[in-house]
Amino acid sequence: MGMSEEFSKILENIIFAFTVVFNLEAVVKITGLGKHYFFDRWNLFDLGIVVLSDLTYILDSFLQGSFLKIVIVLRALRAIRVFKVFNKIRSVIIFFNAITLILGTFMYILFLIFLNIIIFIVVGMD
Repeated sequence: MGMSEEFSKILENIIFAFTVVFNLEAVVKITGLGKHYFFDRWNLFDLGIVVLSDLTYILDSFLQGSFLKIVIVLRALRAIRVFKVFNKIRSVIIFFNAITLILGTFMYILFLIFLNIIIFIVVGMD
């Protein structure tokens, strides 16, 4: 009743692809920023997740199930990657806050336009 073997392999390949992308991102950032990379806490968080992901693959391939529970716990901890997105979403949050503020005043303007239309309809009917 679980996942098929084929679907499980596809998911495993997708996870591996993301791990490779995160590794490349870490290497490029370390190369570009140099020692300044290690002063930003988000970068350290990213690097910790990348190392954790790499450690999961290393343990899984070398130990071949002898410490399967450790590998499962480390794989579960890779879900922390989601928090990487929050660092990049700050500008999106600012954008949506601005849109929300604009929509409040925009609704008042629409209401005034609608009120003018009603007034002209009533005046036009007389």
